[in-house]
Amino acid sequence: MSMPKVVLFDFSGTLFRFEHRDEWFAGLHDEAGEPLHLDHQAELIRRLTQPVGLTVDITDDDRNAWRNRDLDPKLHRQAYVSILRASGLTVPGHAEALYERVLEPDSWIAYPDTIPVLKSLSRQGIPVGIVSNICFDLRQVFAREG
Repeated sequence: MSMPKVVLFDFSGTLFRFEHRDEWFAGLHDEAGEPLHLDHQAELIRRLTQPVGLTVDITDDDRNAWRNRDLDPKLHRQAYVSILRASGLTVPGHAEALYERVLEPDSWIAYPDTIPVLKSLSRQGIPVGIVSNICFDLRQVFAREG
């Protein structure tokens, strides 16, 4: 059997998974100043991680951003911030803050076999390519893992 010339992996759902962190909601509250209920937090996360379909009503401009979100970081941000606002995160600055927290490298956790497989391929001199339709820079996630 011949060795592969290169191995390609998808990023999300293959090598890394998105993991909700409770501290994302620190300091966020509703219009009345009350902390966000756990059910509301869970719904916001569901809407951030839903890969297809819109569950909220947003403007045509934001709907266009949603359709093209994985092509441009600005459109990605616009689409998801508008979804967060339409999902009840209406206090000024809160939708933006949650969006930024979700994109942090620590929000992405390697599957148990990811690092051993990548290191094994590296030791064997087999190049690895990572493909993804995620429009934010994934290099920080890989750098964190060494």
